[in-house]
Amino acid sequence: MEIRKTSNPEKNRSFKNKHFYNLRDYSLVGISYTLLTIILTYPVFFKIKTDIPGTGADSFQWMRILWYTKIAIKEANLAALTHDSLLFYPNGIESMPFSSAFNQVLYVLLSPFLELHVIYTILWLLTFIIGAVGSYFLVKYLTDNNYAAFIAGIVFAFSPYHFSRGLYFFGAATVQWIPFCALYLMKTVKEEGIKNPVLAGIFFILVAMSDLQYLIFMGIFAGLVFFYDFYLTLRSRNNFTHSVKQIIIKYLFFWRGRFSRSTAFDH
Repeated sequence: MEIRKTSNPEKNRSFKNKHFYNLRDYSLVGISYTLLTIILTYPVFFKIKTDIPGTGADSFQWMRILWYTKIAIKEANLAALTHDSLLFYPNGIESMPFSSAFNQVLYVLLSPFLELHVIYTILWLLTFIIGAVGSYFLVKYLTDNNYAAFIAGIVFAFSPYHFSRGLYFFGAATVQWIPFCALYLMKTVKEEGIKNPVLAGIFFILVAMSDLQYLIFMGIFAGLVFFYDFYLTLRSRNNFTHSVKQIIIKYLFFWRGRFSRSTAFDH
C-alpha cells in the first residue's frame, strides 16, 4: 500500500488566517497614516489642483527642475541635463542632471497624465505616508510592538525636520525610503539568505536617488552594519575563509547596487 503525505488543513487555514489578519492590519495602518497626512498637512490635499505645498521660492525652483528634466530628455536638441541653455540664453548655465532622480523620473512618467503642480503635490504627500509606513515596519520588526511601531511612524514622518524640508527642499523632504533600507539591513544581519541584502540594495538606490546627502548618511550606516555583521560572522565561525565567503555572498548584490549608483552620480 502506498502512503502519501497530505497537507494539514488546519495548518493551511491558520497560515491563511495569519496572512489575512496581517494584510488587514497593514491596510489599517496605511489608511491611518494617509488620514493623518491629510489632516496634519491641511489644506494641501484639498488644494491639490490649484496650489502647491511650501512657501514658494525654492518650491518653484524644484518644480522647474522636474519640468526641465522632461525637456532635456525629450528635446535633446533644445536642452541638456548637464547644461541648462534655457536660463541666461544663449550661453546657459551648468546644471546638476539628477539632484533628486527619484522624483524627476516619476515626474517624467506621470507627466502625460497629470499637471506639473499636481504631480509635485502628490509626490510631496507620499513622502509622509510611505515614510510613516516604512518606520512602522522597521520598529515593528525590532520591537514586535504595534503601538510603538505606529507611534514611531508618526514621529518620523511628521517630524519638524521633515516639515521644514518640505517647505523648501523637495529632495531633502524625500525621506521615505530611509526606514525601508534600514529595515532590510537589520534583517540582513539577523536572517539568512540573499533576499534581504538584495532588497536593502534596492532601497539604498532609492535613497540615493532621493537626495545626495542621504546617499552619504545611509552609506555610513550601511558600512557600520556590514562591519558589525562581519564581526558577528567571524565570531560565530571557526573557519575564516568560510566566514569571509559567506559575507561576500550575503552582501554582493547590495554593494554592487550601491557602487553602481555612486558611479552614476559621479559622472
